[in-house]
Amino acid sequence: MAGPKVKFAKFGAFEADFATGELRKYGVRLRVPEQSLEILRALVERPGQLVTRESIRTRLWPDGTFVDFEHGLNAAVRRLREALGDTARESRFVETLPRRGYRFIGELEACHVEAEPSGTQAEIVPLPPPVVRPGRGRWVKVAGVSGAVVAVLAAAVIGARLLAPRPAMSLRIVPFTSLPGPEVAPVFSPDGSQLAFAWAEKGADPEGRFDLYSKVAGSEKLLRLTRRPAHWISPAWSPDGRSIAFSRWADDESGIYVVPALGGEERKLASVNYEYPPMMGIAWSPDGRSIVFVGAGASLYTVSAETLQREPFSTGTHCLLAGYPEFSPDGRRLAFTCSSDYGSYGIYLVPKEGGSAERVVQITGNPQGLAWSRDNRIVFSNDPGINEGRLWTLDLATRKVDPLPVSDDARFPAFSPNGAQLAFARGYDNVNIWKVDPRDGAAPQRFVFSTRIQENARISPDGRRVAFDATRSGAHEVWLADSDGSNPVQATHFNAGISGSPAWCADSRRIAFDSRIGGPVSVYVEDVSERIPRRVEANIPEVQLPTWSRDCRSLYVVANAAKTALYRVSPNGGKAELAYSGVAINASETADGALFFADAFEDAQIRRLEHGQSEAQIVPEMPRVRFGTAWQLTDGGIYFVDARSRNAAVISYYDFATRSTRRLAGLRYQVVPWTALSVSPLDGSLIYSQVDDEESDIMLAEFAR
Repeated sequence: MAGPKVKFAKFGAFEADFATGELRKYGVRLRVPEQSLEILRALVERPGQLVTRESIRTRLWPDGTFVDFEHGLNAAVRRLREALGDTARESRFVETLPRRGYRFIGELEACHVEAEPSGTQAEIVPLPPPVVRPGRGRWVKVAGVSGAVVAVLAAAVIGARLLAPRPAMSLRIVPFTSLPGPEVAPVFSPDGSQLAFAWAEKGADPEGRFDLYSKVAGSEKLLRLTRRPAHWISPAWSPDGRSIAFSRWADDESGIYVVPALGGEERKLASVNYEYPPMMGIAWSPDGRSIVFVGAGASLYTVSAETLQREPFSTGTHCLLAGYPEFSPDGRRLAFTCSSDYGSYGIYLVPKEGGSAERVVQITGNPQGLAWSRDNRIVFSNDPGINEGRLWTLDLATRKVDPLPVSDDARFPAFSPNGAQLAFARGYDNVNIWKVDPRDGAAPQRFVFSTRIQENARISPDGRRVAFDATRSGAHEVWLADSDGSNPVQATHFNAGISGSPAWCADSRRIAFDSRIGGPVSVYVEDVSERIPRRVEANIPEVQLPTWSRDCRSLYVVANAAKTALYRVSPNGGKAELAYSGVAINASETADGALFFADAFEDAQIRRLEHGQSEAQIVPEMPRVRFGTAWQLTDGGIYFVDARSRNAAVISYYDFATRSTRRLAGLRYQVVPWTALSVSPLDGSLIYSQVDDEESDIMLAEFAR
């Protein structure tokens, strides 16, 4: 007679709720087939023990069910491993015992089993200490969930309820602003009576730029504090309430400024080059003497408000992009986000004076701000890849992450000083793909569009199709469309994480792309007629940003968290070979085997690496490229988004023969950061992505239990 089944299990970053059929990583739901989830359930019920293929067959397909058992089981296990970021070669959770079955080798932290027929309620209890399985050499926490141990669990009423549901938190949400255009980055005054925020009044500025405002709760009167429109502004109120510091991203003199809270002349504290709003969060030190900000190298710095002395703020971490520094209410620690990759970041804590930072949690998605409450919680906004912020609470005592009952379009949270209110921006961005023909001088036209996000478009070599990523299905997936932008078709259905950066093989039949669907970022290859993605199994971790060799026999992939290595690997997987030791974005191969690539994500130079050489040379007399992905190589030259223009995007062409550059098209709006630029082989038209519309209001959430 079978024992009770596991209803809930927690291991590593994962939480499996078998009652609802959900698997989550860091709170983000993953798309897992029902049969794959049932296999996981069978394994965690007997951790560390063999679960035979025959027993799984009986569990999934009862007698009388006609099915290709071998193929079905293999496919279900493969999908489970993909969700867990596991491989058959390097198993962290699911180990294969050849021709026999599988066993769970992860570290189970908690289990919740169904009640016994007697009605005794099973509870979430701590698992026994780890034991070593002889001959394996790895530590595994083992808790038998069947037989005698199940009986113990079923009867237990002791132990910590590590993942037990908390009392429901109710929020009363009211609008603080309702102005035409986006209002972002709210911050409370020290007495909690007013908010400072950035507002881009619709119609007031042709580029939709922001100025700094403040407003008292309960009043509709605005106090305008700046009159120099900027692409983005992030404020922070001084501890004494007399001043507001803010970071400004503008075409001229971007940096850190301070202005009297009641209005007056602003004063510049430091020059900083900005390209991306998450870099712009700032925080006053508890004593009000200095400000922490993100500066050169995407690292944290401090600047004195009195002497303007600027110094690095030590964290002991390497970040592709640091962001959103925030001091704890007691002033003893600083929280910040550290992105190791696009689509993955950690929340770190470091002493107020700097030192060695501790990672509290790793998140799949992109950070959209964080706030620190008085009860030892951090509320943060996470974009799971669909360009919408979702609010979560991180309990620093238990390190448990829970969703906050707020709408899915919430960003830039800020707590009031007493912790009773939470301000955030609620709104949306609409990003579309545009097309411009530089030959006729006509205005750009929308090419692929919806009310959601579509970006990173690439035209196929035969000019008949376009591959791009979009959120129109509710998740960040890869899509295909006809050459005129019509008939969009979804190419991936992961329904989780972030999938994108498609690249075409020269045969115009296959695309490669990267995906973050629960585990480390991986590269996939898909035949566009079949639309079945196949993961490229390589001997290197965290591969992404794929491009094809000219003969389509190899993929060039960027590897490791620091993005400082380019590898060449077969699209069928296997051993990867180092192609270049350094940053190499959008690698493109020529007929003679040379490689062109960008040497940075922003403000990049294009370099050429000759076949068989290890040192790459800068393309002579070519201007810098605005973003490392915003260029395309052709036989005669390079099309690119010119970094020399800051007021609006300009597309230029560099000619190999003459080493000269000519301007092709000026665009009304700035292109999306790190967008792709693609050229049609049929008519020479260019496609790119831009933000067409942005709306948001500041909301107030009042806590009550």
